[in-house]
Amino acid sequence: MTARFWMVLNGSDVKVTLRDGQTVQHVSGGPCDEGWAQSGERLTLDGDTVIRETWSDGADCDGRLFVGQTLYCRVDALDAHEYEWAGVKCRAPKWEEEENYRRDYSAEAMGY
Repeated sequence: MTARFWMVLNGSDVKVTLRDGQTVQHVSGGPCDEGWAQSGERLTLDGDTVIRETWSDGADCDGRLFVGQTLYCRVDALDAHEYEWAGVKCRAPKWEEEENYRRDYSAEAMGY
């Protein structure tokens, strides 16, 4: 099976093509004025479902914070979300949330 769909990745419209079992990933980040930051997105086609994992990780004067989520969309719903952008009707995947997570390293160190 092959899945093809449009989505915004790294600020641009991108047509994604995945074959069954294939994973594509985009990661960006590096040092910033208060520490470091990194964000990423991973897409995997698993049978009739596309799995989308997103995350951001970084540290600043308040400590380190990691936030992520896992979403999924069945192949038959990859164009089920309709929206309008700049007067043009568009279609995109209708993502469903599987889980989200957050890890605040400073809060853990303080016993929260």
